[in-house]
Amino acid sequence: MNTFSFNNVSDSASPQARKHSFGLSLTLMSFVLLFLVPNHPTVADTTTASLQVTAMVQSRCIVKNGSLNFGVYDPIIANSEQPLQGVGTLDVQCLKQTSATLQLNSGNNAGHAVGTTRAMVSADGSSYLSYDIYTDPTSNAVWNTANTVNYTASNSSPASINVYGKIPANQQVENGNYYDSVLITANF
Repeated sequence: MNTFSFNNVSDSASPQARKHSFGLSLTLMSFVLLFLVPNHPTVADTTTASLQVTAMVQSRCIVKNGSLNFGVYDPIIANSEQPLQGVGTLDVQCLKQTSATLQLNSGNNAGHAVGTTRAMVSADGSSYLSYDIYTDPTSNAVWNTANTVNYTASNSSPASINVYGKIPANQQVENGNYYDSVLITANF
């Protein structure tokens, strides 16, 4: 009967045969250990921590150019006794839940206004048409830097704000086109 032994080389074998036999034995044992012994995973320690993530969103509003076009003013018939009223809009856009105070200055020709705080100038600069802008349609308060309009954004979409204007009746002015520019300021 043949038996297998790791040390199958006799004591009388040459040193080189013994060295070769030892190398084969080591290779065979490595094979047995590698494939027959169960592989146990190495247990590692773990630790956890929190990463704090932050951002700041500042209040923000922008105002866009608005317009108030009165149309035709007729001091001889239609507006000889009744003022000419007009409604325009200005656009404001604020971040959601941001409150803004909207102010209007007196325009470029306030020094030429008669009975009002503002005036439009004719295209040739020779005549002035007095007018005013109000915070409400009943013309109770002139819209300026003291009497303002408050706005709170319900969302971040642009919103149109009504502008109410009135040109007093019976002004002695020349015919032609009149204009003014009023500065809009949003404080938020």
